Amino acid sequence: MGADGYRVYRYQGLFFSYFTNHESYPESLGVILAREIPPETTQFEAYVASKKAELQQLLDSESPKDTEGSEGSESGAFTICDGVGEFADYIFRFEISETPPTDGLYNYEIDLDNYIFYFKGEPLFDLRNMLYGDDFLSNIRKDPSELPEKHRYKIPLPPPVDSSILDAYKNLGAHCAETHTVLGVGSQMGRIENTRMKIMELCVLASAYLLDNSYGLGINAILSEYVSARIIRRIHNICDLFSGPLIFDNDINCLDWELRNRNYLRPPSYDVVSFYWLAEESFCMLAVPRIDTEDTLQAAIVKLSRKVAGYFEDKECKTSTFYGAILSIFDVCVVRFVVIEHNGERKYQVQRHTPSLRFLPLSRPSKLYTPGIEALSRLGHIIYKDFLQQKLITERKEQHEFWSESKLLPSEICLNIAQYLPYKLVTSLASVSLQWANVAVEVLQQPYFIIRDEYWRMGRPLPRVFTCYWFRVIPTARENLSPEGYVDPLSFQALDNSGQNVTMYLTTDVFSELDRLEDTINLGSGLDLFNYHEMYRCRIKVYLRRRKDRSS
Repeated sequence: MGADGYRVYRYQGLFFSYFTNHESYPESLGVILAREIPPETTQFEAYVASKKAELQQLLDSESPKDTEGSEGSESGAFTICDGVGEFADYIFRFEISETPPTDGLYNYEIDLDNYIFYFKGEPLFDLRNMLYGDDFLSNIRKDPSELPEKHRYKIPLPPPVDSSILDAYKNLGAHCAETHTVLGVGSQMGRIENTRMKIMELCVLASAYLLDNSYGLGINAILSEYVSARIIRRIHNICDLFSGPLIFDNDINCLDWELRNRNYLRPPSYDVVSFYWLAEESFCMLAVPRIDTEDTLQAAIVKLSRKVAGYFEDKECKTSTFYGAILSIFDVCVVRFVVIEHNGERKYQVQRHTPSLRFLPLSRPSKLYTPGIEALSRLGHIIYKDFLQQKLITERKEQHEFWSESKLLPSEICLNIAQYLPYKLVTSLASVSLQWANVAVEVLQQPYFIIRDEYWRMGRPLPRVFTCYWFRVIPTARENLSPEGYVDPLSFQALDNSGQNVTMYLTTDVFSELDRLEDTINLGSGLDLFNYHEMYRCRIKVYLRRRKDRSS
């Protein structure tokens, strides 16, 4: 009796919501609402036309009284009305809004704009090929990827792109190429790149659990004509995480910002502009609703090119090459720009770009590899490596020249020493000499995890008393990170602050049973990246297993 919920109709981008506080179970309200949709094509078209006319009348009168057959009564911003027909046993509270309701236990939505049936705010069925009765009930709680293709919802094509925009793309003379060609790197990733990408996959998986469509981060994001501030902030955070140091600390909201201290970079949460420079004159990003068709991708590349040209109207670019990333919530395209001189003027030409690459899957599997994650991870590694070389080598040139005549240790010994030092000490050693700076650049590309003792113990920690443990991940080839390519859980070898080899496990499963493994401990609450401004959370549990001495 007490299961509340909504039946919702979407029309012209508005949501016509009928709330009821009882019998909203799939077996009752869900089955009735599905039965409302005719299976035969001619009848379906007539139903859609009739329902749209009905909703238009509601929109014009802003009252459901005429169509629900009830006198009704106003209650604040709502109207109370009786159901008719198969809904006769229900009393509804009606409202028209620009966003779908999120507070009901069982919410059902018929999207007449895009022919999609939603359950609990998430897209599920194709209205033109609905399921009914027992088939409806057996599939209502499934992931869309588990549904037969015929009945699974379809994302509609975007509006046509103006021909002048497509002509402007042709005039750019840009070439579409594979990711490694655009980035100018080898086709095979190195060990550091592999390790960083796998950790980034896990971070994306951890945050994907909050990509709810009802929250504006699902397919509603690509069905919209504009990019919301919430989407822009999410894309900012993703790009910033991919292009910076993977130094995770459970005492400072997961990320160490010391190595991210760029004078031109403000925390991304405070910026809600679609075009944004994450690393000035090195890496910019553009947020768009969608780039999943060739025309929308070409239009987005033209838009990015014009944004870049406008940015440099009153500035001089000091680099010869830089990159841009065009992102929707599900897809990414990496763009390579070159600076050329033409008739005494500098132009910023799109040289190459990738095709539209899937970044986030439409479902939420534990096996999460997408070409978009690989592309953005490899680009981020390039940007961060260049940043380290700029900060630790180029900007410390005078200090290095002062110590140039000093007697130096062999590079191999310096590298071996640096591998057993905390990352902050490695950063300081970069000032000693050019040799140490090169060592620091190599070591600081590797992920670090810092866990503080007050998070390990049960109960209340002693005030102002804690011990800091750090672990440096040993770069590992992709096939050695996890069995069968599964991201969650992710395991790899690491060195702790005492120089001991350990096995680290990362998982997004807060109820994981990894702590039942022999000699394995749970590192407290793990890592929790939380962004208050957009309710962004990336929660990762961390487990540690020390390797036994084989000689004993």
